[in-house]
Amino acid sequence: MERTVLVVDDHARIVEILRDYLEAAGFTVRTAADGATALALLAREAVDCVVLDIMMPGRDGFAVCRQIRASSK
Repeated sequence: MERTVLVVDDHARIVEILRDYLEAAGFTVRTAADGATALALLAREAVDCVVLDIMMPGRDGFAVCRQIRASSK
């Protein structure tokens, strides 16, 4: 069974590195450069794990995490 990981970070190089490693390990990877994009993606599609940067412009990782948790109950 293939697992899907969402990588959320505003630094494109970090996203690229994580995506490459996770895909090499057999994961399907979705990416988002900010919290709003991540939340929109999660509204459309289920993922198994979120790798979330804490320090992002706009909605920080803590706010995104709170919203994910509130909507997943």
